[in-house]
Amino acid sequence: MAFNIANFKSELNKNGMARTSYYEVMVNGPTDDLSQPSNQSSMTMRAEAVSFPGRTLTTSESKVYGPARQIPVDSSYEPVTITFLLSENYRESEYFQKWHDKIVGNYRRVNGLDKNMYDLQYYDSCVGRITYKMYNELGKETLTRTLEEVYPSTIGAIEMSYITNEPARIQITFNYHRVSTGELTSEQIREAELTPEQRQRNLNNNLLNNSIG
Repeated sequence: MAFNIANFKSELNKNGMARTSYYEVMVNGPTDDLSQPSNQSSMTMRAEAVSFPGRTLTTSESKVYGPARQIPVDSSYEPVTITFLLSENYRESEYFQKWHDKIVGNYRRVNGLDKNMYDLQYYDSCVGRITYKMYNELGKETLTRTLEEVYPSTIGAIEMSYITNEPARIQITFNYHRVSTGELTSEQIREAELTPEQRQRNLNNNLLNNSIG
């Protein structure tokens, strides 16, 4: 079909265009001190730039006769980055440093020796979530995506200079397990991935624990 400018304009007028600046991102840490409403609100307002999660299919080569085929067998997600404008007390940087402390141990804050300061924590206690909300020009929410089991893998360096007087920024890279279209909790997702036998075993264990308690 030949290109028709009238049809093109009609399509844009009908469905509009997504704008890269019409977004909101909410970071939820794994514990009470990392998930306070004040922290969430500050992070949302100071998220200057974000990357929206992509998805890649992993493949396995299959060759029977003729050219080989790449057969999709699984999917994977690339890390995402968020750039935050820093407040005067660098509280955004400290927020993610505390998150790292929770994962790999609190030795950054320990004076002297502590036998537990290098203790790693359990995975489930160290992950949070990130929720993206996209809006149209009227301010109506058009898309929601939630990153499940999130943790900050890299806390970027803060670039300082006498030459410029620009706001200080920090870029955080996040790893995560999966992307959901709703806002399910990590526990609900893991429950959904269990086999019927595993669910029944968990139910029996819960009943036994409740009877003992």
